[in-house]
Amino acid sequence: MIFSVQVFDWQSLYQSQHIPIPRFLPIDESQTFIGRLARQLLNITNPTFTLYVDPVKTWYDMKSSEEVLNSSIFGKIVDALEPSGLQGLDRLYCFMVVTELQRFTKTTTKLILSDKVAMMQLQGVMRTLHPHSKTVENPNKFYQPLISKFSKFTALLSNYILRVGQIQILRQQISLTLHTLGKFESKQLVTAVETLNNALVANVTSHYTLDHVTPSDSLYEITPYLGACGLTQPLLQVYSTFKDLPMLPLLMFLHVQGHVTKLQYNTQCDLLVPAKRATDPLDPTVFTVGLSTILRQFPSEYLAELQELSAQYISSYSKTGCTPSTPIVLLKQLSDCSNTSPLLTRNCVPSHVLDTHFPK
Repeated sequence: MIFSVQVFDWQSLYQSQHIPIPRFLPIDESQTFIGRLARQLLNITNPTFTLYVDPVKTWYDMKSSEEVLNSSIFGKIVDALEPSGLQGLDRLYCFMVVTELQRFTKTTTKLILSDKVAMMQLQGVMRTLHPHSKTVENPNKFYQPLISKFSKFTALLSNYILRVGQIQILRQQISLTLHTLGKFESKQLVTAVETLNNALVANVTSHYTLDHVTPSDSLYEITPYLGACGLTQPLLQVYSTFKDLPMLPLLMFLHVQGHVTKLQYNTQCDLLVPAKRATDPLDPTVFTVGLSTILRQFPSEYLAELQELSAQYISSYSKTGCTPSTPIVLLKQLSDCSNTSPLLTRNCVPSHVLDTHFPK
């Protein structure tokens, strides 16, 4: 359920006695047509058997490499439901992301905070890895047993990460479709909304202090217009604030490195793809976007610490003469998704290793 309280027809602002919205027999957990449409798109783009290629905005079947879906589907939705229908689909996906984030937080809290032994072990690992600028001796003997030891915890988090990343990519394509349509159909209105939004952001930034942010009703009033114009930037959005989860960056780091063996770097396409012999393949783009979105809901130090741990991992292996390409590309994708500078990792990773993928 997306809503904790069900809204009946007689309570809905959108239901009409004269022209009622029909209710069909349920075929899944959805209660409306938009809900069935949203879940059908999720079923088609399931990241366990499809691969999303961002440069062409297309999903491909992992086994047959045939095209499954592309971004033109959202233009067809606009033709059938008008832009307001696509915006409603985007809003429903927002609620779905919040639900998945709440489930992720609840599961993580139940698994980690309630297990005192695991917490003590994770704290011990953090003390060993601190500071992150140093390298680890014998990284194979240190990291691999650690990843295997906590795999039972991290395996439960994978579904939430993939689900959030999958919805975020769909939202990104919806925003692109709405923005493109707005530029063609009402360029002046879109430009005016974009200018007003930039002015409000600049005003808030200029009055920002550590203890106070000047409130403004305009920030709430402009939100529907931003959504209609496709100016929402889903990958940078903070959906909700959650309580701090100690050791979350370390747990996510172990989860990421545990999936490195399932991925491989394709030099021809310059992107990560599922490994050919992976038993449980996953979409690396969806995985990275979900990881970035989840960490963005917590203090910014969480994402920075994950990047530092990953850089330390790369640096430690590079010192032994084995430079892992997959973790480097994964770190680059994470930096791109989270809109953070790859220069943050240069203090930990040797420049001759990092310059191959992170040009200055």
